[in-house]
Amino acid sequence: MKRFFLILTAVLAFSTISARCADSLYRFSLLTCTPGTSSSTIYGHSAIRVQDPVTGMDLVYNYGTYSFNEPNFLWKFLRGKLKYSLSVSRYHNFYNSYALRGRGIYEQDFILTEAQTAELNDFLADNYRPENRNYLYDFLEDNCATRIRDIFNRSQYGFDDMPTDRTWRDELHRMNSGAKWMSYGIDLILGSRCDRKITLAQEMFLPDRLSEHIASYHNINTGESLTTLPIEILRPADEEMSIFGKLALWANPIVIYSILLLIYIFTFLKVQKKEKFINIFSTIFYMLIGIGGLIIAFMWFGTDHVWTKMNWNILWMNPLFLVAAFMRKGRIRFYFTGVLTALAILAPFIMLLIPQYFSPANAILIALMCFILLSYQIMKKR
Repeated sequence: MKRFFLILTAVLAFSTISARCADSLYRFSLLTCTPGTSSSTIYGHSAIRVQDPVTGMDLVYNYGTYSFNEPNFLWKFLRGKLKYSLSVSRYHNFYNSYALRGRGIYEQDFILTEAQTAELNDFLADNYRPENRNYLYDFLEDNCATRIRDIFNRSQYGFDDMPTDRTWRDELHRMNSGAKWMSYGIDLILGSRCDRKITLAQEMFLPDRLSEHIASYHNINTGESLTTLPIEILRPADEEMSIFGKLALWANPIVIYSILLLIYIFTFLKVQKKEKFINIFSTIFYMLIGIGGLIIAFMWFGTDHVWTKMNWNILWMNPLFLVAAFMRKGRIRFYFTGVLTALAILAPFIMLLIPQYFSPANAILIALMCFILLSYQIMKKR
């Protein structure tokens, strides 16, 4: 019932816009929410707020809405077929939800003419129609921030878009700086397209960049800036990092993989039944590398995600290692894994030419592949 009255309020507000906007009563603003700690909130969020002080209407238009009740949600998400939608909520509900999660909110007023105010209101009304509100989400090019950016990519709003020295991946690294494993996983799954240089406008796929750059837009009709500078309306909670959070920062991929490599070398030198140890360890290791390669191959060839295609991590995290894991121990397996390891050694040099970012942590796993082969060679000479 509450949802019905909310929608009714929005419809009535839109239906009377022509009569009301002449008095410039409507106020539009950009809301920028600070990042959270989960994978779905770490990049922050953007939304549009609209207020009418006469009627008391205070709504938030949110392009970042999705439902876990969507049939086959996980499968659609993995394959890049999940649709997001524009939703409308009361401002105090939006505000309280972020306050409960300890996240902050910044607000920037849009400085618009009466005609632009009416146009923006009509645009949102049309977008909120049931036939228009859903869209196919794209993590980097079509999300809650880019939808708002694109509203103002018109002739009446000026912006000096310029190339930068940053890539899509650089921007993701900036946001993931405190989540090393998440950043590493993203680097594994995203392909070479993410290593292209981007422009200032493309940077606005991130909410904080949208807030930063949209202040540089100017309203051609008024000669003023499009927005005011951001003002903090909700301070994020000061949370002390938990012991697990501190441990996660220390136990990053480079540290963990280095420990694994040292454990292998130390155990190989000390254990009596070396051949049995090598066989067990290599089988498990090749299985894990092969499964990782299958995931990369699936995200490349089995989904609609353009950003996971052309992923040359598959050169070293090769799904054929899964075949090697189940091969009989012997000369054929040794030469087969030797070829795969040689390709893995070449991978960082090939990726440098493409180019595609190669994580230093990957080099440690490749070194482990080499030590496994070297161990077999040592055993043969005994």
